[in-house]
Amino acid sequence: MKKIVLIGLLAFAPFALQAEEDLTELDDSQLTDSKPNLVCGTQTAGRFKLDQIGPMIAGTYTAKAPGLGMTKGVQTFTVTISYERGRVYLSGDGRKIELTPVYGTRKELRYDPIQQKVLPKSAHAAEVTLDEMALLMDCDLGVAPQFTWTQGSGGRASGGVYSFLDGDVALGTMWNSAMGAREVLLMRAN
Repeated sequence: MKKIVLIGLLAFAPFALQAEEDLTELDDSQLTDSKPNLVCGTQTAGRFKLDQIGPMIAGTYTAKAPGLGMTKGVQTFTVTISYERGRVYLSGDGRKIELTPVYGTRKELRYDPIQQKVLPKSAHAAEVTLDEMALLMDCDLGVAPQFTWTQGSGGRASGGVYSFLDGDVALGTMWNSAMGAREVLLMRAN
């Protein structure tokens, strides 16, 4: 029987895995029995419907966000995503912001819109490549459900973009007018 070996692809988990847990062997029967990715799987690619995706991504998430510039250091926080009256909202710290769906071409991940360049590895919240993450999550990042948000204006503006890789994990970037940017990894809290 053919074996597939996945080494270290789970390195983006917020808690480091022990060395013996970094190596997982799966045989063909285990792969065919796996649960399909209903948010960003091959069967839903290109059919991003907010009324279907919204309830699947609603819940409480823990976020990990290493920073750059004026926002150095790793920020961790908890947010709630809700689906209400046909809209998706992000709330935390007493604020509630609408997440606006991105239809058509997706925003680039791991990109700093303030500096207009690719985020360096030191700002990555996930330690794997985007290709590895897409493979692990069975998600085509080119059609992943993606949302943007903005808050404030002028010297007090901030914004972000999140791509949902499945119903439990999202990856994106947030930035602010203080010239800071962070990659953000959202993982559903248990």
